[in-house]
Amino acid sequence: MNKDQKLFTADGKLSPEVLEASKAFNLNALRSHSAGVGEMMPVNLARLSMVVRLNTLLTGKSGAQTRVAEL
Repeated sequence: MNKDQKLFTADGKLSPEVLEASKAFNLNALRSHSAGVGEMMPVNLARLSMVVRLNTLLTGKSGAQTRVAEL
């Protein structure tokens, strides 16, 4: 059972098993949420949607770090 699994090593770091499980979970979450339907979006609309998202990040209320907007 998962309740019997140790998450941290003696020095306080995540165990290798937990790190691997976390990586697999994150990868699967990305894959399951990335889907498209139909034709490709025109480049100008794709860029516009990126600008809208950047504007949201720049308001400072998204919870994202400043580095995310810089990237």
